[in-house]
Amino acid sequence: MEGKEGIIAKIKEDAELKVKSIVDASEKAYKEKIDEANAWAKDYENAQEDLLKRDATDIITRKMTLCDLEVRKISLFYKQQTVKKVFASAYDMLLSMRKKEYLNFVNKLLTANAEDGDEIVLSCDGVLTEKDLSALEIVKSKNLTVSKKTGDFKGGIYLIGKVCDKDLTFSKVVEEKEEDWSKKIADRLFGE
Repeated sequence: MEGKEGIIAKIKEDAELKVKSIVDASEKAYKEKIDEANAWAKDYENAQEDLLKRDATDIITRKMTLCDLEVRKISLFYKQQTVKKVFASAYDMLLSMRKKEYLNFVNKLLTANAEDGDEIVLSCDGVLTEKDLSALEIVKSKNLTVSKKTGDFKGGIYLIGKVCDKDLTFSKVVEEKEEDWSKKIADRLFGE
């Protein structure tokens, strides 16, 4: 049986070597697959980090742009409010003029705007009277008349003409100057 046992031992030994060879090959293949999977996972992680960084940068850039626009919008609003206050202050200054200055200003308005035969409507503030205006040379030279009724406005005058009426109230004068001067005042105030 020694021959038989020798053959069995040889078969057993060959089988064990075969099993060891298969196990070694499997372990090697397993390690290679693990290494490949780890390398792929690392590459994927790096790619995702790059995408996230890019996305974060884009989001921050967009938010900064929006913030900048919002700051500009708010700044513009307050600048406009400041310019409006300048014109409101100019209107208040016109209303607070002494009678002589007020009359001189109205005289300039009449000289620049009155046409023959216009009727002058005085403001309800009562600073000027029919007598004050009748003494002006422009009123005499252009045959202007003063209405017995006062207007429902404060400051300045209103001309009723044969062809067209002219609003020379202080609020209208300031409003027209606001259209012409807003940008210049903003440039002066804010250095723009």
